[in-house]
Amino acid sequence: MRNWKLIVILLLSFALLGFWRYNELQQSLINPEHLKNLEDVDAKEILAAFFEETASIETQTIQVQTKVIGAPSDVSQGLRGESLVQLKHPNKARIETKGPIIGSDGTNLWFYWPGDNKCNILTAEELADTAFDPQELYDLNTMLIQLQKEYMFEVVDKGKQWELTGMNLDGMRCSLQVSKKPVRLLSLMLDFSASHKIETSFTYKNENKELPDTLFTPPPTAEILVNDPLPWLLLAESVETQQNIEEAARLMTKAAELAVDTEDADAFLLGQAKYLERLERYEEAQMCYEKAVLCAPVGERKAAAYFYLGMVEFRLGDYQNAIESYHGMLNECPQAIDAWLVYEYLGHSYKQLGEPETAKDCYVKAIEMAPTDKERIRIKYCIEEIDNE
Repeated sequence: MRNWKLIVILLLSFALLGFWRYNELQQSLINPEHLKNLEDVDAKEILAAFFEETASIETQTIQVQTKVIGAPSDVSQGLRGESLVQLKHPNKARIETKGPIIGSDGTNLWFYWPGDNKCNILTAEELADTAFDPQELYDLNTMLIQLQKEYMFEVVDKGKQWELTGMNLDGMRCSLQVSKKPVRLLSLMLDFSASHKIETSFTYKNENKELPDTLFTPPPTAEILVNDPLPWLLLAESVETQQNIEEAARLMTKAAELAVDTEDADAFLLGQAKYLERLERYEEAQMCYEKAVLCAPVGERKAAAYFYLGMVEFRLGDYQNAIESYHGMLNECPQAIDAWLVYEYLGHSYKQLGEPETAKDCYVKAIEMAPTDKERIRIKYCIEEIDNE
């Protein structure tokens, strides 16, 4: 698989900017012909000015620079860096990332992998019953409208630009920098508080310069991949950013079905199961994990499948099978970084089955392997509970 975890996260750098219906959402904003006073305006008027000024742009090239602060290294590596966006009115887009080149000719969506000259194409017919519209692959207008709906922005005049800052109901902070002449979005910052912060800047180039239609179609020499699961995985991860977990699960199910005979089938099954768990469809998730155990290669990947299977079996109260799955994980990777957690849940499972001494033995091993005092204190309390019964 073409480093799919990294590429999935890369896709998030533009997925946030699409998926909303512009014509429907635009009704929630005013759209003045001209702003009479650009020195005393609110966020809605600023965004309306952005829409008005950019409406006449036929072609546009945008250099997008993204950096991530405080995120795990895998997330940071995936999101940070530059991408080049080329747009042609009304519905063509091309996005060059560190991984694939992603494009839309207005009807079809395609992913081109320069390293091996291969291309995935999802046709309009294939996308018809999904939440994705290729015409909205990269649309700053729809992104700004969605932010306006979620955040109550305060405006600070910074001279040549405005700063819009706000917070949503989930406590996430957003900051926009908007230039005055011309009115353009310069930067976007999303602060996830305790976890991480994403900062993206936009540099506009060559507005209304000719862009040939061939830019928005796959290279003619590319090998077209048929029935490839990867683009469906990418769409699932993208839809997830819009909190549409039901749709993400459906798309990931499609990916897992296409991947059934590939060497990465277990990875797709794990992804499918994770979405099903988020929807509290635990029995279906359990079946996916069981399939992943059967097809995963020996070692860390099979251990991961056993681990997640054991966790969902524990959640369902199937403690005996959970114990078997946990031991399966330990047999594959006895020194795994999460082995202490497996021993803790082995202890919980044996306790539920009325085997307190075996449970205590597992808790002791968990304490020996636990990475911090916080975990060790919690597990010691489990032993004390057994002794006090």
